[in-house]
Amino acid sequence: MAPSGVVYVADSGNDRVQAFDPQGRFLAQWGADGSDPGEFSDPTGLAVDAGGSLYVADTGNNRVERFDGLAP
Repeated sequence: MAPSGVVYVADSGNDRVQAFDPQGRFLAQWGADGSDPGEFSDPTGLAVDAGGSLYVADTGNNRVERFDGLAP
């Protein structure tokens, strides 16, 4: 969960990340199958730092991607 209360979900079967508000309402999604920035191959882990940056463990691409400014 982000400091703002946004909950991020790694949807590894669909190669995307989804965001929900604290009440469970859908906010956004991003990602697609691929290896370009913002694309994923089996994202399996997420972490959010105190500043709200989201880190995605992109397992299939052997990398971690950082996203800033996502939480409303």
